[in-house]
Amino acid sequence: MHTQSIAPVGSNDLQGTTLTTRLAAAEVRAVEAAAAAAGMTRSRWLRNAALSYLGQPDPTRHSSIESTVLAEIMGLRLVLLNLFAAATPGLALQTVHQIMNFAESTKHAEAAKVLSCLTEDVVPK
Repeated sequence: MHTQSIAPVGSNDLQGTTLTTRLAAAEVRAVEAAAAAAGMTRSRWLRNAALSYLGQPDPTRHSSIESTVLAEIMGLRLVLLNLFAAATPGLALQTVHQIMNFAESTKHAEAAKVLSCLTEDVVPK
């Protein structure tokens, strides 16, 4: 594989070297199809594939599914919070903040419990 040093371009300062390789026509078509299906450029898709193979996720991007799921969860969180506050008219803002802080401080531990139960085929308590 031939390497050529180039200056970083654009907003992604992580890229400083271009790697080139030769692919058969069918391989090029497969890469182009995979990149298009992922909504990425061929270069971005190949970079992600190489980093993934090395066990290093691309630190500059989140996959569209991760972003979509997180946005939906955050939307549901806001809906639930607003419905809870509306259903309890006398609820003090300080109480709402305490509830939110409790959820923030325990969510990772609770998620870890659920994930560990999945690997052990146990129902979480």
